[in-house]
This record gives sequence, C-alpha cells and structure tokens, in this order.
Amino acid sequence: MTAASAPEGPGAASARLGAARGGESAGVRGGAGARLAGLAIDLGYVCGLIVLIPWIAYLLLVRRRGLGSLRERFGLVPRAAPGVPRVWVHAVSVGELEAALPLLGALAERSPALDIALSTTTAAAQALARRRFPARTIFYCPLDFSFAVRAALRRAAPSALVLMELELWPNLLLAAGAAGVPVIVANGRISARGFARMKRARFLLRPLLARIDRVLAQDATAGERFLSLGVTPERAAVIGNLKFDRPVLAEGAAVRRDFETVWGYAPGSPRWIAGCTHAGEEAALLDAHALLRASFPAATIIIAPRHVERTDDVLRLARERGLRAERYSAGGAAAPPDAIVLDVTGELARLYAAADAAFVGGSLIPHGGHNPLEPILAGIPLAHGPHMENFGEVMRLLGDAGGAVRRAAAPAEIAGHLERWLRDPAERAASVARAMAAVARHRGAAERSADAILAALARGTRGEP
Repeated sequence: MTAASAPEGPGAASARLGAARGGESAGVRGGAGARLAGLAIDLGYVCGLIVLIPWIAYLLLVRRRGLGSLRERFGLVPRAAPGVPRVWVHAVSVGELEAALPLLGALAERSPALDIALSTTTAAAQALARRRFPARTIFYCPLDFSFAVRAALRRAAPSALVLMELELWPNLLLAAGAAGVPVIVANGRISARGFARMKRARFLLRPLLARIDRVLAQDATAGERFLSLGVTPERAAVIGNLKFDRPVLAEGAAVRRDFETVWGYAPGSPRWIAGCTHAGEEAALLDAHALLRASFPAATIIIAPRHVERTDDVLRLARERGLRAERYSAGGAAAPPDAIVLDVTGELARLYAAADAAFVGGSLIPHGGHNPLEPILAGIPLAHGPHMENFGEVMRLLGDAGGAVRRAAAPAEIAGHLERWLRDPAERAASVARAMAAVARHRGAAERSADAILAALARGTRGEP
C-alpha cells in the first residue's frame, strides 16, 4: 500500500484488494497450531482474570456495568440460516457502531440477499444496535477464549468477519484463520498512543496481523502505521473515513423545537452541549458554564457523559454549583432546568441539534477526544480541549475549513468561544456550512469499503474451526 492523502476510488481499491492471500497469511494458518496457541492464550487469560477480579467487581458493583448475555459471551450466538451468505461485523462500543452505520447501509444496498450479523462488546452499543436494527441478527461478541470463539464461528458461520477500526483478539483471529474466514479491518486506525505501544510489541503482533486479510485504513497516517507494524502492502489500502459518510441531520430545526417544548424553554433560548465527557472534565465545563451565564443568564447546558452510569456523579457536580439539574430521561420538569444530563445512549448525535454550540469531551484529559463530526453534521460549531489525537486528520480538515472548530484548554477559553458564537449566529452558521462542505468532499468510504468487503467475501473460503 502506498498511503495517499485522499481516499482511493472504487477501482483503485478493488485493484489493490484483488491480490490473492499472500504467503505470509497462508503460511501461519493451521488448525492444530491454532488450537495449541489458543490453549496457551486461554491460560494467560485465566491468570489475568484472577488478578483483575477486584477491578471486575468494581465495574459490576460500583460502575454498574452489565455483562450482557453470558450465553453469547461463551459462544452460543444465534445460528446462521443455511445457504445464506453472512458477513459478521463487530463494533466494540457506540463509537465504532456509529461509524459502521454507513457501511451496513452500503452492504445492504449492494447485496440485498446478504445476511449481515452485528456484534458488540459493550451493553450500550448492544442496546443501540437493537434499536437501530431490530430485524438484524445482533449478539454480544464472545469472550476471547478459544472454545468460545470457535463455537461462535461455528454457529454464526460467517463468510467474512469485519472488525471495525482495530480489534486484535488473538483467539478470534486464530480461529477465523483456521476456519478459512477472511478477516477485514474496516475504518482501520491506530491512535498515536496505541501505535507507540504496539511498536514495542511488534514481534508479538506480527502473527496476529498476518491473520488479517485486508486492512481498509481511514487515512494515510493510519495506513502507514499498519504498514510499519507488518501488514503487507498488497493487503492494505487507504479507503477513507466512514464517519464522513454519516448523513447531515435534516430535521435539526424540529429536534430543537420539540426539545424546547418538552422542557419548557423559550424558543431560541441559548444552549450548549458537552458531549462524551469523562471524569475530570465536567467540573471544568460547569465552571465554563458559570462564566457564560454572566453574559447569557438564560443559557443552559446539556452534559452527555461518555458512560451513562456516571449520571449521578454529573448531577451532583451540577447541583453543588447551584444549578437545577435534571435527567434527560425524566422527559420534562416543572420549570426549565439550568442543566440536563443525558442518561440514555444513542441520542447524542441527534440532540446536538437542540443546542447552539458544543464541546467535544475526552479532550481536556489525555484520552484522545471523541467524534467532532457529529456536532458539525447536526449544524453547530464545537470547542475542544488540547487532546484530539484520535481525530488528527479530521481535525486538520475541519480546521482548514475555518471557524467551526476552536481549541480551548481552560474554562475561560471555552466560555469565550461559546459567547462569540452566541453573539454572532450568522457567522456561526457560515462557519458550519464551510465545515459541512469540506466533509461532503470526503464522502464515499462506505461504498468503497463495501466493494472491498464483498470482493473479499467472494474470494473467501470457510473451513471448520
């Protein structure tokens, strides 16, 4: 692969992905070897679980994280219908699931008879997937024990396995390779921090990367990182970022109108939304809100914590500052609240349209940031903290468009950007329009990815795990 600054067209992608499986991939596939390696990995997992018991208990009892279906976690996933080709798409959490939506649509459009099964790891993504695709086969991804992934592959019987962004689960990759199931990484990316760690463990990762048949990288930087870790050029291509293919929210005005009616706000009242926030960020954002209210006393804030189980913590922080704060799921209040905490999943992308501006979380702390395209596609500008490494190429594109994206490291800077946007709605709208035009010029990754996956599916074979 020669990484390019712009996504490849469908013809180039198909040509690049048309190469037969390389000797590197074929040479490491073998049922007996995979089973022995799987047993060794299982032993390591058991030792790790023993060490992690206190952390697991904390997640279950304190953070109230769900395990999901234990039946599915141990490989007893829904069986495939006989004689119907199936693609198994795996999206770990809500972010990967949202990125997968355009790809799922493109696959269904190009191959209506294809059975698309969808798995997730987190309970939040599972709930969202079931709401979005009630007619699809949806299940929890099995734990990466060899017996569980082999059972899941037997029952799911995929003709191809698509992993969103990057999921290097050793036993899953080993079992898929032994079964002759092509593995494709879609919207592939490696964060800067992840790349630094992976380079140090390159000798361990090479056998796993050899089990991946195709890498569809989202940008040139990601493509070069995959190559440097050992993915061979004939198995990789820069396809483009699927997140650019999310549609513009056409009903934004109706979303805002309905929101203001339900909660009793005056039409057009000032409002901003802090999306995908993490612990350590909400206090600074609430301080920024206090500064904003000095100029706009009627301003309200919507806070959407990345993990909804933190809702009570965020409500407490808001109320400690004297704000009347309510849960979004309450669906209204006796009087319009000063702050609303979004405590349901799958609503954030749409709810951005109820606000005038946004702040994208995961960026005041060294987390790497969250998707900046969602507020833009909902029609509002955004501020962000200094840590947006996970979206480097996207941030450069939006920055070049001018005006709709602003960096801030402290509450006063956040409040300053918000105040300028509230005072000049015409320039705010113009800056978002420029950003939307830039996004539109980079669409097409979903169609290119679907073409590549269907080509790999046509070449693949299925063995017995």
